[in-house]
Amino acid sequence: MVRRLVVVFLLALLGAGTAPSPAWAHATLVGTTPTDGSHLGQGPSQVVFTLNEAVALVEGSAQVIDQDGTRHRVTTAELNADRTVVTIRLAAALPDGSFLATARLLSVDTHVVSVSAAFTVGAGAGLLTAPTAQATSSADTIASYLAKLAVYLGAVLSSGVLLVSAWLWPHLRERRGWQRIVRWGSGLLITGLVTRLVIEAGHRAGGVTRISSEAAGSLLTVNPAFGISALVALAVTIVRLNLPDVGSVRRNRILAVVVAAATVTAVAYGGHGADPQLFPLPLVLTLTHVYAVLAWLGGVAVIAFLLRRDIPRATWHRFAATHAAVVVSTGFGLGLLRIPSPLAFLGTGYGRTLLIKVALVALALAAAGLVHRRIAPHHFLRAELLLVTAVFGATGVLSSVAPATVTYDPPVSTTVNFGNGAVLDITIPSTRRGPQQLIVAAAAGADSSPAVDLSSREANVARLPVTFGGGEPTGEGVRWSSRDLVVPVSGNWQVTITFDTPAGPRVASFFYDVL
Repeated sequence: MVRRLVVVFLLALLGAGTAPSPAWAHATLVGTTPTDGSHLGQGPSQVVFTLNEAVALVEGSAQVIDQDGTRHRVTTAELNADRTVVTIRLAAALPDGSFLATARLLSVDTHVVSVSAAFTVGAGAGLLTAPTAQATSSADTIASYLAKLAVYLGAVLSSGVLLVSAWLWPHLRERRGWQRIVRWGSGLLITGLVTRLVIEAGHRAGGVTRISSEAAGSLLTVNPAFGISALVALAVTIVRLNLPDVGSVRRNRILAVVVAAATVTAVAYGGHGADPQLFPLPLVLTLTHVYAVLAWLGGVAVIAFLLRRDIPRATWHRFAATHAAVVVSTGFGLGLLRIPSPLAFLGTGYGRTLLIKVALVALALAAAGLVHRRIAPHHFLRAELLLVTAVFGATGVLSSVAPATVTYDPPVSTTVNFGNGAVLDITIPSTRRGPQQLIVAAAAGADSSPAVDLSSREANVARLPVTFGGGEPTGEGVRWSSRDLVVPVSGNWQVTITFDTPAGPRVASFFYDVL
């Protein structure tokens, strides 16, 4: 049995290792002061980041650098009362030049997000570009995956087995094999939760080696949902390990419910369950989803490791079918919240990973159905177990990758025909709020650049003129690219183009959505 448990863990690890690398950024930046991409006549003495949810500031991460790489001294970096506004105060107002302000924050769902604002002052020119965010080192990423896998497997082999045994097979508690499974599962759960708490404290302190009592204490005071729920789950699991395995059916059921409730809450808050968007719907769906997964897979584990051929088929398959239906329905609901467009399934890491998870769940359900109808031999139960274990790998990635609602960034490409051969091809490579680029291409012979304005009723912006650089010759004509264009607010925006054609000036417009 120990050998099978090791194989299960390695399979889950393989599933995570083959999935896309995570982008650890779930809180989103609402705005900055100065505005990202702006030009100021006078240097500011502070930089402000506004977020869509409460965050914690990683100690020592706030900085302001100039075009020469010089760091300007920061006196304080602090959060407001509701922890949604980060203010970086400088020792002195910034001189002329180009600057980049950055900070690293910890969002409600325990993930790190890097924020930045680039701007110029006075005679400064040319915006600095923030480096690609590397929220965690490779070792930290691997440790996080291992910890999550340990939590998921431990939750199934402890809470899941306890739960399903208390209702379906209470007599199994007297078997040594059952007791070993629960102890192995409890050990995995404890190890995974402790490791995750250490990693999160390290994120708050700027590194595991820099963890202080203040950083550890902040687990219970700043964005504390995961910290508190993890400690409760640890305490309940440890107490359960020290209680006798044999007792009345009623006592065992109450104990199983308490342990499962604590574990489900810790798992939910350790992933996307803490997402404040549309609260409490994501939390309710995640809690229900995790419970159904633990009950279903806990039963599969008991059958594969203990009951084998001695299965009460009718009772088990009613139980399994009900919980599998809950898994599918709640998973579908969570997918609707995380996927803003069908194109995001293939256009984002989250969407692709979700498709892999859906395929694995479908195969596991197919294997379970074949066994239930006696079409396939009993050993298909092991296939079901291996498939749902591989789902853990995908789940570990999904709980780490930023949802598609955060990363989905569809480009806009359209053609405007003014007649008489005057045709403009317009491209907007990124439609996320903030710095954008608008590219206009025309056929050879165009005499002047177009005049372009943006406007939005939703954002209450009547006119946002677009400034272009000089025309760039291409093989088929000329191209103009916007300079320092910043779209400050999400919503529906109108692009209005005025272009001189052989028949005189013509005006056209189209709309696009800024995310």
